[in-house]
Amino acid sequence: MVLEAVRDALQVHAPQLPPACSDEAIASLVSEFWLGMEFARLIGGSAEQARHEKALDAVEQLLMLLEAGSARTGVTDPGR
Repeated sequence: MVLEAVRDALQVHAPQLPPACSDEAIASLVSEFWLGMEFARLIGGSAEQARHEKALDAVEQLLMLLEAGSARTGVTDPGR
């Protein structure tokens, strides 16, 4: 599911990424981050939890920038 979402996002937004940032690599990073965040919550690591929340905020800002760029260039999601 994550890989499909990453592929869709890369197709819609077409960011200029280094070759190492493949759809599979990005999907793995997202999945591993999420698993780590859930694990930290289970063991009660408040410092780790705070870092994860900051990282989630950063990702939210990145996604908002991608969406804003798509709106300015007229790129739309073909699935909508």
